[in-house]
Amino acid sequence: LVEVDFGPGAGPPPHVHANEHESIYVVDGTVDILDGERSFTTGTGSFIFMPKGSHHAFRNTGTGMAKVLLLFTPAGFEGYMTEFGQPYTEGSSVPPTDEELALRLAPKYGMSFVDVPPGVWD
Repeated sequence: LVEVDFGPGAGPPPHVHANEHESIYVVDGTVDILDGERSFTTGTGSFIFMPKGSHHAFRNTGTGMAKVLLLFTPAGFEGYMTEFGQPYTEGSSVPPTDEELALRLAPKYGMSFVDVPPGVWD
């Protein structure tokens, strides 16, 4: 189980997990979800399940910080989050995303990034 705080516009690009299911619980904020070819908006208290092998993404579409709990089953992918993530403290600036590191770590954890048709997740 991983707690993630992220700013407006932030979130992972469309991706697929080969080894684990991903569940998202929105603790606070407005979070858009991509689930295959459909997208929808969620809010505080929403729970989303993404089975392994499905392409999905999420992003903060609110004006403030969003907080989600990510549960990966079976466990193991939290190692990616530990290697890739950067601690955030209230009031500090949000560091830029290291896309090169994300791409380099993805195969180690059975994740691949995918392109989706224009207009599905712009």
